[in-house]
Amino acid sequence: MRGKILIRDVSILMAHWLYSERQRRRELANRERGTEDHMGEILGDIFEESEKERQKRRIEELEKE
Repeated sequence: MRGKILIRDVSILMAHWLYSERQRRRELANRERGTEDHMGEILGDIFEESEKERQKRRIEELEKE
């Protein structure tokens, strides 16, 4: 195994690169738009997180039934 590149390793590296690229593009867009839009984006991210948590709870409740 030593010295071989595994598909899993490549997947992890690609995911990290895509995340970094997304963050970089967001930062560039935020600089162009200004801070007001940036605050809206932050609130949107918070809403997405809370929505994901709600969906997770719904799934858990359905599994219990």
